Amino acid sequence: MTVFRSPAFILLVKYSMPAELPLAFSFVTLAGGLIGAFRGVANTFILSLGAVWAFAIPSFVLLAVAFTLRFFHPPQIPTELQNLKTPKIPF
Repeated sequence: MTVFRSPAFILLVKYSMPAELPLAFSFVTLAGGLIGAFRGVANTFILSLGAVWAFAIPSFVLLAVAFTLRFFHPPQIPTELQNLKTPKIPF
């Protein structure tokens, strides 16, 4: 869980207002606690579905999270073109 919690805290520092940081950190901690509480039941259920579904469910969740993050924070569009010269190979 720490692998996912640390980047979440870094993103919270980047995107939230300083006055709202304690509330945002407590929300991430609460979400981690709720997920940890259902880990045993969810793990048994997902593994009982079979190997294909045990791999597919986390994959779909990861795609949904990536789509949600992309929706709320779209990539920046470059405004000017840079004409960089390609270095010549000395052969």
